[in-house]
Amino acid sequence: MTDEEQIKLFLYPHTRRIAAKYAVEIRAESELLVGGGSFEQATSPFDIPAAKIPWGDSFIPYIPGSTLKGLLRAAAEEMMRTLFSNASKSVAEVFERIKAEEVGAELVEKAVIKLLQQFVSPELVRTEDVMKAGGDNLRQKVENAYNKEKVDVSRILAELKVSPYACPTVVEGLACELPLPPYKVPYLKALAKASGLDPLPYICPICLTFGAPGYASNILVTSAYPLGQLGKDYFILERTHVAIDRYTGAAAQQKLFTVEYITAGATFRGYLILTGPEVRDAAKCDELKTQLENWAKGQTHSYIPYYVIQCLAEELTNATLGRRKSAGMGQVNISIKKIDQPENCDEYQGPLKDLCRWVHEADTV
Repeated sequence: MTDEEQIKLFLYPHTRRIAAKYAVEIRAESELLVGGGSFEQATSPFDIPAAKIPWGDSFIPYIPGSTLKGLLRAAAEEMMRTLFSNASKSVAEVFERIKAEEVGAELVEKAVIKLLQQFVSPELVRTEDVMKAGGDNLRQKVENAYNKEKVDVSRILAELKVSPYACPTVVEGLACELPLPPYKVPYLKALAKASGLDPLPYICPICLTFGAPGYASNILVTSAYPLGQLGKDYFILERTHVAIDRYTGAAAQQKLFTVEYITAGATFRGYLILTGPEVRDAAKCDELKTQLENWAKGQTHSYIPYYVIQCLAEELTNATLGRRKSAGMGQVNISIKKIDQPENCDEYQGPLKDLCRWVHEADTV
């Protein structure tokens, strides 16, 4: 395997042309609290207000498009890691394939320190400490640098997984970005060797679908608005909670807080618009793995975002959304269906009616 064969760029030219439209419905199976932004925080009497927009004489709850897109992306990442679990490798396996002479300060700062500072303070070990540490590869240099501070990071490196099919976006040095920076090449070459992919698909299918720094998303996710009428089909209620003292197990003194929430049974509807080349007949989701394997090997140039979106519905029958999930809120059921026939938008009320009309009339975005 030559160096030139280990990384292959996969890009889809961006277009405003709509390839497919999907309806997304979110039904609250339990109480739901999607937190509001700075406006709600500044104007609401509640400690944790729900996201709302003014409509007529009242306020309508909604689920922001960014929140919904984040949920879809997380589900797609989990789907990829499950489908290609054999391709996922530990950070330790990848780092030990990066030779000491390939290790640069920028790689250490963005891929090592940024990763490990989620578990240990960056003041314990600095970039220069890793650069000066002995070892034949990056894994040895990292472990030796932290061992001087009596911090054993070997278990962290061995348990954290990375996948060529869904990059870890929370760590700058391990995430996809364009243009491809020189410091990241040793990491990508090592990931290709560890996962056995030749060539390595870059950017990963998830970033190709949902976007990455330097590469725009191929999908547009709208905000979702409630079906039915406020006060009839759903309600916005409030509740006062008591903070619990972690030592005594009793109610903490003078630590009450109020939250605003949507009642169970409320259903929200939004839309997902896929841009790109014309979408063909629906792929079977059990064929998704084969389609992506052929794509990664360069044997097909199928439009990957389409296959990812098509199969997300099976992953989202039971999901969690919003805040206070550990307190039992946020249990939702999400359905994603391709729109083949025009809807009767007049059946909807409030902002959903206008959104529905826009989606059905739009040819480009």
